[in-house]
Amino acid sequence: MLYGVQILLPAQDEANLYGVKRRFLEVRLLSRAQKLTLFVLGKKRMEKVILVNEKDEEIGTEEKIKTHKEGKLHRCFSILIFNSKGELLIQQRAKSKYHSPLLWSNTCCSHPRPNEKIIEAAKRRLKEEMGIETDLKEIFSLIYRVKVGNLIEHEFDHVFFGKYNGDPSPDPKEVENWQWISLKELKKDIKKNPQKFALWFKIVLKKFWKKTANLNYGKSN
Repeated sequence: MLYGVQILLPAQDEANLYGVKRRFLEVRLLSRAQKLTLFVLGKKRMEKVILVNEKDEEIGTEEKIKTHKEGKLHRCFSILIFNSKGELLIQQRAKSKYHSPLLWSNTCCSHPRPNEKIIEAAKRRLKEEMGIETDLKEIFSLIYRVKVGNLIEHEFDHVFFGKYNGDPSPDPKEVENWQWISLKELKKDIKKNPQKFALWFKIVLKKFWKKTANLNYGKSN
């Protein structure tokens, strides 16, 4: 059953799987990626996002990949974590990500689940993805629409600010690498190597620099 072995139940031998009839069950372990993927024909768990209008009012939910293929506006969040030196924690996205693999981005970004408060979602994902627990404060929001491969990132993005000292403990399935970097050095690197950075990160940073000129970026007084 594992390490590439497949179990196939033909149509004439339909089995009752978890009380629901299914035509076949395929189990495959991708040992290199250390992932177990379970496919059941006719039923697959879908991750949903919250669809919103331009006032961030919820208008429904939709499957995440379908939403990004169709470019529907939906709610998301971006987190910027600074240390006491005023350095920003950035991450390099894992090579297994479904889009923008190995690009550098902000500390953490994701989508709230249906019926989940945005601040609770931000704290949850920051802990799951980077192993960090800290207070977060929303500093602004924005809408952006960018094409990423064959997908469209059309997001109502809530941007959160937080402080943290120490090294993160990132999930290797989500994060390839991480770095503390000064805003001055980050600006220089983006100008010199724009292709290294996720499109939405550059959009968020542009507004961040304009909106928060007087913000204490984690620096100790």
